Amino acid sequence: MMLRLHHAMLILLAGCAPRAAPAPREAPATREPGGAVAAQGAAAPALSLRDLGAVFGIATDDAEAASARTIDAYRQWVRRMLKQPEPYNVFMPVLLGVFVELPSDRTVGLVTLSTAETRDHRTFYYRGKPCPDTELERVRPWWSPATEVWVCHNDHRPELIRERDYSCDMIGPLPEGSACGCGPNLMFCGSQEQKDATRQATRDELRLTLQRAIEQGRPFGEILTTNATVRPGLADLFTARAEFFVTGRFTPPDLQAPVALRPRPALFKGGMLSTPLFLFGDSQRSMVASIWETFLCVSLKSQEVGTKTILEKLRAETFPRESALPQLASTVGCQNCHARLEYGQHFMVGWQSWLKGMHYEPAVAAAIPKAPFYVRDHHDLRAEVPADLGALGEQIRRQPEFARCMVTKMTNLIYEGTEVPHELERRLEARFARDERMDTLIEDAVIARAFGVLAPAPRDPSDPERRR
Repeated sequence: MMLRLHHAMLILLAGCAPRAAPAPREAPATREPGGAVAAQGAAAPALSLRDLGAVFGIATDDAEAASARTIDAYRQWVRRMLKQPEPYNVFMPVLLGVFVELPSDRTVGLVTLSTAETRDHRTFYYRGKPCPDTELERVRPWWSPATEVWVCHNDHRPELIRERDYSCDMIGPLPEGSACGCGPNLMFCGSQEQKDATRQATRDELRLTLQRAIEQGRPFGEILTTNATVRPGLADLFTARAEFFVTGRFTPPDLQAPVALRPRPALFKGGMLSTPLFLFGDSQRSMVASIWETFLCVSLKSQEVGTKTILEKLRAETFPRESALPQLASTVGCQNCHARLEYGQHFMVGWQSWLKGMHYEPAVAAAIPKAPFYVRDHHDLRAEVPADLGALGEQIRRQPEFARCMVTKMTNLIYEGTEVPHELERRLEARFARDERMDTLIEDAVIARAFGVLAPAPRDPSDPERRR
């Protein structure tokens, strides 16, 4: 419920809901080229470029706003607008929902380090409380591996990686009596400033990858299937830590690496689905529900299951939110949601819950090789595929709900709460399903709202305006 409320708040902030000003206009009827509004500039636009600038979060030049009267002028404006960074701060909450804003600790995985001074005024690091000078040791930290810092021995412990049923990269206070430290190169710890910067880097990875897909006219579904993402060097800290649990080697990230499209190790499948914001925002069951709602616009709603049924099924479970409960997928009253929730978690198999760790365990993944993919209810089985995030991304992308969902979200943003003509939405959906071009979808929707015409967007590869 909290995730869904947060999702609604983000959409309101992004401008998807009706605005107080200007006053709502009636949506223009959509006509195909050749009709009364087919000629360029045959009618005054119903939406000014100044209004569009407000929708997309950018300032519009007064002279340009006053002189733009034709479909071609609007098309060129949209193309220039998509090359600026500001619109993507609007697109992110609209297209990616709750995954844009999530609690810092759950997406960064760093325990806060504090500093103190020794008797001879040397700075040292500690986690819980300062230690005597005699318990300090030198460490090469992940943020500066060419130098050494002092840290309390009990807060280092590079040899201790796992305890009981959790690993030392878990989030939150360690259980009472835990001996976990910061690990090799202090990779589980950092200052508050480093935590804030790392969290921003994880958000930048989503925004920049989204921007590349739209600005360069890439098939939009690639954000769910590509192995590579666009990211700054600091975002590689999560990748490096996850690799450590697979290979036993930790390579500190190059924090000076410029923003660029870079591949990730093979275990990072599913594009954005295997980034920290998608993996660790909440329990895996909640993340599955949010993925279905974000990319398929399919909500998982309670079927008013009786208390007796819930208690009978959960009596033996200590942490039901963190446990996969496949029996619920076949329990009458529960099965509609849980066929999707329980089997949806299978696609995340191997990735640890944020309460027990933040990495991938190949041995755990090997126990569940395949997963059924349900979309609308427990009767709607679309496929049975390998149980990994890459297969999940591919399946989401193939569903008609994906195109419909993306078109609905973007047209609702552009129409600002006024009714989107059904025929327009149907035709935009058909266009988007063919090539997954979010840039042309935005152009088409802008022109349809401003001029009341579904103008053909240039799709000839030789068109210089379509070369990126």
